[in-house]
Amino acid sequence: MVCEDFTNQEIGKQLEISKRTIEGHRERIMKKMNVKSGTGLVAYAYTNHLVKPLTTAPSIGGGVNRY
Repeated sequence: MVCEDFTNQEIGKQLEISKRTIEGHRERIMKKMNVKSGTGLVAYAYTNHLVKPLTTAPSIGGGVNRY
């Protein structure tokens, strides 16, 4: 969902958990992956083949293909 450009609030709403919980999870993931920003997190995901690269331009609101 991070790679699809969802906000913490949007992710929380979809998963039915609080925005603050999402923030905590994101912080811990970033620390474990040794990245400093959301951009670094997305780059890590693509570099490590956690998401499939897009074959077409993304639509508004997402468009990342997952394995």
